[in-house]
Amino acid sequence: AQLAASTHVLFIDLNNAEDELEAVAISLPKANASLAVVPSLSRFSFRQRDQILKVKAQYDKTAKEAEHCTLKSKQSCPVLWAKLRELELERERLTDSYKVDQLLEDLAPLANRSFDVVVISGHHSKGYFRGEIAELAVDDLLRVDSVYPRLFRHARTVILLGCETGTPHMFGNVFPAIFPSATTLVGAEDNAPTRSEARNLAFIEATLAAEPKLTGARDADDVLAIHKRLLARKWPVTILWRGEHYFAKKWHGSIRDAGPALLQAEIDEEDRKKGRRVRSSSQERVSLAP
Repeated sequence: AQLAASTHVLFIDLNNAEDELEAVAISLPKANASLAVVPSLSRFSFRQRDQILKVKAQYDKTAKEAEHCTLKSKQSCPVLWAKLRELELERERLTDSYKVDQLLEDLAPLANRSFDVVVISGHHSKGYFRGEIAELAVDDLLRVDSVYPRLFRHARTVILLGCETGTPHMFGNVFPAIFPSATTLVGAEDNAPTRSEARNLAFIEATLAAEPKLTGARDADDVLAIHKRLLARKWPVTILWRGEHYFAKKWHGSIRDAGPALLQAEIDEEDRKKGRRVRSSSQERVSLAP
């Protein structure tokens, strides 16, 4: 009970994730809880965020057209490539090329606060986060930690809302160094849902509701039961608990063994599928036999 006495959340919103923010806000306890968000509204107003969203939607549409054009080797492709570059420059203008220096400015008023839960939302690949309004590398997070050591070092739970944030490599070698006191790291084993999908928002609410039990769990069996309930939300959740116990869809055990064990689990699963296909084919031949 003492561990969950407060729930002060720092949400690093790289992806203009208004729906995710709302999901966090409605999940907070009624007392001794708070939500701090960076980049803040003083940095980007709702109007600016809407403009950024529109430019991103245009970019995504044009990118699909450009991909289709390139595959067909049409002469009109350079026009689309130029439009993509123009839209990217517009996005950079609207976001003021927001990177770690701007993040440090926004975090300055929070520098002396300690947060119980840290949430990072953004597209992620191999230690690099990118969203519609900001981008950060793992080295940038390490820089934040060195400048403002109180922000990350007391967090008991870290929730990473991005693809492949919870792989054995990220949980074994990367995020524990940034969040050394975290009892619980929550991430994605593979492709995470997009920010506004119903299953993503339901997962966020369920994770925050389960957070005190995860932090205060007696043993790995307690965590396993919670992990199974979170997996039922159709979110590819992985958990690292107490820096040691790793939980994934097809395997759980020591984080040190996770890489080879997950690979073997994939091989075993493929073998089972092949076996089922062979048996099905054999049964079909028998049923068709005269």
